[in-house]
Amino acid sequence: MKIVKKRFSDWDNNTKRKLKYATLPYGALRHFIRAFPDSPTIVLFDEERIMGWAFALPHGDEVSLSIFVHSRYRKKGVAKRLVVEALEDFLTIILFGWDLVSRNFSQKMQVLYPQRVIIKDWWKCHQQYVDMAEVAL
Repeated sequence: MKIVKKRFSDWDNNTKRKLKYATLPYGALRHFIRAFPDSPTIVLFDEERIMGWAFALPHGDEVSLSIFVHSRYRKKGVAKRLVVEALEDFLTIILFGWDLVSRNFSQKMQVLYPQRVIIKDWWKCHQQYVDMAEVAL
């Protein structure tokens, strides 16, 4: 298992393509990648396979963390490892609850890191983030 941290724009084109593929097809993360290509990423590899990755979107004093874990690596601590790595670089992160799984995960991370993890309901604030991406494009 290997962790690599770099800006999305610094990845080679092949890895960028793989990271885009490793997201929800119509998810907001694809908009964020285009709008904020210089944002930090954290990628966890199993040899050459992408196990999961996180896209950090700094805005003001907050850093929103979007996480995607490949289905074959779910429930194996990949998302938690990505959060731990993000907390090495950022004082406080925002995790989004958009379904039951993501809400439960976010709550577990907030219990482990109570002063450092903020949870937001994606459906209550997503328009703010979509608008932010639209302005940047």
